[in-house]
Amino acid sequence: LPGTPETYHLFNEKTFALMKPGAYFLNVGRGSAVDSMALADALNSGHLAGASVDVTEPEPLPPDHPLWDAKNILITPHISGQYHLKQTHERIIDIACENISAFLSGNPMKNIVDFQTGYRKL
Repeated sequence: LPGTPETYHLFNEKTFALMKPGAYFLNVGRGSAVDSMALADALNSGHLAGASVDVTEPEPLPPDHPLWDAKNILITPHISGQYHLKQTHERIIDIACENISAFLSGNPMKNIVDFQTGYRKL
């Protein structure tokens, strides 16, 4: 999920209220997609049963941010993408090697990001 104006606070008071009571919320993608104050409120009210976030806004969270004291939350320091699967690490290396080869030979590369939209070019 790219950090764009369209995805900013995609998860907010309204979207948390639409979630099934007792649901769990996970975010390992983009901190700016979540209104941290709304998440803290949804947890503290009991609407959400719990949450785990690997990214936050702001990042790092200030020591006095209400999310630290929210009920039933696990906050990790942006480490979920540590390539725990060997295949993930190998695929990243394969794409990088293919792109270097393509670049040097003048061929199109894979997984190129369109910086205007924040999404992969098709």
